[in-house]
Amino acid sequence: MLCLVLSKDASGLSIRDDVDRLPYETLADSAPYSLSGTFTNSMGGKSGTLVATDWVLTAAHNGNRAGFTLNGQTSSIVQREVYSLDPSELNASDGFDFALLRLGTPIAPPTDLPAFYSGDLADLQGDPVVMTGSGFVGTGDVGEGSDRARLAGTNRISQVGGTIGTTTYANNIAFMSFSSAPPFTTSLEAGLTDGDSGGGLWVSDPVAGLQLGGVHSFVLKRSFDPLGLYGQTSASTLLTSNAIAWIESIIDPDVMAGDFNEDGFVTIADIDGFLNAIAASVQTSLEIAYGDFNGDDLVTIADVDGFLSTLAGPLTGDEFASFQAVGYAIPEPSSAAWMLGLAWLIGARGSRSCQRGWSA
Repeated sequence: MLCLVLSKDASGLSIRDDVDRLPYETLADSAPYSLSGTFTNSMGGKSGTLVATDWVLTAAHNGNRAGFTLNGQTSSIVQREVYSLDPSELNASDGFDFALLRLGTPIAPPTDLPAFYSGDLADLQGDPVVMTGSGFVGTGDVGEGSDRARLAGTNRISQVGGTIGTTTYANNIAFMSFSSAPPFTTSLEAGLTDGDSGGGLWVSDPVAGLQLGGVHSFVLKRSFDPLGLYGQTSASTLLTSNAIAWIESIIDPDVMAGDFNEDGFVTIADIDGFLNAIAASVQTSLEIAYGDFNGDDLVTIADVDGFLSTLAGPLTGDEFASFQAVGYAIPEPSSAAWMLGLAWLIGARGSRSCQRGWSA
């Protein structure tokens, strides 16, 4: 008999018993899978994927977490947003199992932040996928163990939505069987183990390449078996178009470009925030939303033209040359170069506003 088991405690993958762990670790360290990290709380860890410098996507049923670690960088959790607040939609099998957790300190991503799969979910049936998780590792012959490591493994989506046994699942639940027998097994076959909730499911789009397709939610198994055995079915919740829109509304908010102090206007009072964003070693999603005028997902000196255009029109060549002449080059806040840049921006804004008859 099959029963539904929500993954719990620390995360990890179960792998083939005839393949060494090293290639699973190597895959996990490669792009984009290296965006997978571990949550912690008093009871242990869960998995999540860095989707912005200060936001991590995970499973809603994971609950609150204390911190997040990725590639040796650790940050506290300061905010939790859940995709659905309806108690009737918080079952991990209902297709709403998404949450975003905001980091108190942004983390530098080891590779480009992920794109989200927005194609037809039904088209994924039969497709190969990559599963990421970090924590307790098992092998398919004996199940989960006590050793922890960040791994990435492969599998194939056998079914999307529909009925298994007597249960009908949401049309965005992807099922993957952990197999040991060719031709069904994949080269780095993997299944979910105890606590793998929230880890990333990666799919390949023929045009866009590798994209984040969903989060891990639960495992179907016999009640008396340990997790991580061959024959068990892993289930992940696929991102719907509505879920992607919800994520993007949080990590890429619709704000007034340049309005760093959020007073509804772009004035010289925002210069401080703009310069601090340039000087930050890792910029938050809000800093990027306010200060990235050239669309490269960073706030740099290349955005000065766009920032000043919100104050008093575009820079002339002579003005940009005079800005470069102050020696500004992404310095630490309050350094001499930073102060020179601040003084120049204030001066440029003042002189150009007067030329156009605007008040300061």
